[in-house]
Amino acid sequence: MGHLGAERTYQLAKERVYWPKMEADIKEFISTKCQCLLSKKPRIIPYAPLGTVTPAGPMNIVSIDFLKVDKSSGGFEDILVIVDLFTRYAQAYATRNKSAKAAAEKLFNDFAMKFGTPHRILHDQGGEFENRLFADLEQH
Repeated sequence: MGHLGAERTYQLAKERVYWPKMEADIKEFISTKCQCLLSKKPRIIPYAPLGTVTPAGPMNIVSIDFLKVDKSSGGFEDILVIVDLFTRYAQAYATRNKSAKAAAEKLFNDFAMKFGTPHRILHDQGGEFENRLFADLEQH
């Protein structure tokens, strides 16, 4: 039958057998001794711990994220919002999609050309920011 987890295993076992403290025994066995669970990798992807971000000056740290809006007649449905965390100055750029290419193009070809290159970029670790394109751009 394969490994079903503690709750499902208990449900199946109680239809067939009984012993005192059966539910506790099954849960304890599956959570501490069962090789199926011990060998599984955790599904949780480790992210950096949350903390306070304090910029040292203008353009030290900029925050970027996408905002989803209704599709316009021009085909734009996402807005890239870039905020300088020191001055709280915000810029918004309409994009047709929420992609790494669109974010990088607006950040470096529009924002950085007008205001300078930020020292650090703060984002929510979404797929559009956690990829090879952004990793390469952040190195330069």
